[in-house]
Amino acid sequence: MSNHTSTTRRIIIEEIVLRTINHKDQRYETVGDWLKHLGRVEVRTSKLSCWELEFLILVHELVEWGLCKKAGITQDEVDVFDKAHEKEQDEVELGDLRAAPYTKQHGLATSVERMLAAELGIVWSEYEEELNELMR
Repeated sequence: MSNHTSTTRRIIIEEIVLRTINHKDQRYETVGDWLKHLGRVEVRTSKLSCWELEFLILVHELVEWGLCKKAGITQDEVDVFDKAHEKEQDEVELGDLRAAPYTKQHGLATSVERMLAAELGIVWSEYEEELNELMR
């Protein structure tokens, strides 16, 4: 038997809801989003051609949210940046812009998304094309 005492650490995880919604119902021109809604974290994807693509978006957004939360980057900071640069979205993912407050978090989420896409047999260029088509 061990003589040491263990301390119990309480971990609080907010309620997280994953949702697939019509693209027109997104808060702004985006395919994926995370936000506080009705006292919980809501991660959203636009409806896509198959569940695997929606899964990729949801995982990306969930990872990005968690990393932003850890770094102290708020939803308001992300929203202000994204809405101010919305017109640039046609040419580049906003999280890829160096000025984005969540560039590192977005990049890590994209890495996870790419690994999952490869495992699911998703051709990245075809996936991007579907997302771009939806945004047009």
